[in-house]
Order: sequence, then structure tokens, then C-alpha cells
Amino acid sequence: MPQIAIVEQCHFIRNGLKNLLLDITQEQGNHTEIHTFNSISDIDKCRYKSVESGLDSLILVVNASSGFYSLTKGFHPFIENLVARIPSIKIIIICEDTLQRLAYHELRSHHSVSGIISTKSNIDDLKAQLENVIYSHNQPTRPNNPSRIMLTQREQQVINALLSGKSAAAIAGKLNVSQKTISAHKINALKKLNIRTIAMLFDILPLSSQEINMNPYPKS
Repeated sequence: MPQIAIVEQCHFIRNGLKNLLLDITQEQGNHTEIHTFNSISDIDKCRYKSVESGLDSLILVVNASSGFYSLTKGFHPFIENLVARIPSIKIIIICEDTLQRLAYHELRSHHSVSGIISTKSNIDDLKAQLENVIYSHNQPTRPNNPSRIMLTQREQQVINALLSGKSAAAIAGKLNVSQKTISAHKINALKKLNIRTIAMLFDILPLSSQEINMNPYPKS
């Protein structure tokens, strides 16, 4: 039976993630056992035999003080030991936007890190990303190379603004258009790039790049 562990300090967030995962597993037609923990040390103390030997995915909700990972020490020793015992385990990190680029820079090469998701993701994006990582048995579809994609100038503006953390409302106000127009530009750009969410752009942007830089369609 597939098993997933969620590690998050807040009871409401833990339960919310658990309920979301239960919805996903029901839609997939799979019966999955979901464990919830307040901290990594709680898993370590519990010493569930099933968790130690049969865990498929570990979901970590990370903030600046969570202690799951440090630049000098790497992952928490328990996580490293877990990866050593279960090489096939998938680690999914849900983190604040301020930590997201750092997480991509430092962790995307770690073989067990299968996904890094922003805490600002809406419920549909979060559900889609969790489903894609947890239940994908094959390599996920790679995003298209942005240097080979032609976005309109307005699509570039919207994507770059979203990458910098601006909200759709703020972008709409700045460009003097409706939020529906911003949403349409975002959807069109993501389709061209073959990705579902803005967060996935970090997988294809150069580490030194802070924005997407593509040749826009010529102005008519």
C-alpha cells in the first residue's frame, strides 16, 4: 500500500494537506495510507516500521526556522538516513516564495527531491503538482526551453511580474487591464512553455537569471 508522510507544525495545514491527498488518491482509485507529523523528530521517535521501510513520499512544509535543511549541514540527518534506507522515496518541499529560488538552487540536483511548490500556489495548482509528483511513475514532461519559445511582449511582462512575486491584481493595475486579461496572458504563456505553474519556470531558467528573456513577436 502506498504511504505518504506529511511534516508540518500547524494542525490545520497538516489536516488540509491530508484531506487534499485523500481527494487525489480517491480520484486515482488508489488506497494510500497517509501519516501526519508535527516535526521530523516526531517521525524519528515514532519509529513506525511501515514508515521506515515502506514510505513512498515525504512532504515537508518548509519555513526559515523549520530545520529541515541548512546550507552548511544539508538535510536533517533523519532525512538523509531515510533516503539511504529508501532510495526511491520522493521528497516534496512546500516553501515560502522567499525560500523557493534558494530551494531550487540548492536542492534541485538532489536525486530525492521530486518537487518544490510555493505556499502561494492556489488549491488547483497545489493539487495538480502533488498529483503529478506522487503518482507519476515516469519522468515528468519537461518544460520547453524558453529561448525557443515565442511569447508576446505582454505575455513576457506578465510572466516576469509573476516571477518577481507581484499579484495578478498589482500587475493588472500597473498595465491598466483587467485581472481576467492577466490570467489569459498567464495561461497562454504557460501553455507555450508546456508547464502548469509559474513555479516550474525555475526548472528551466538559468540559476543567475531573475526573469525570462525571450524574443517577443514583432509589434504590428
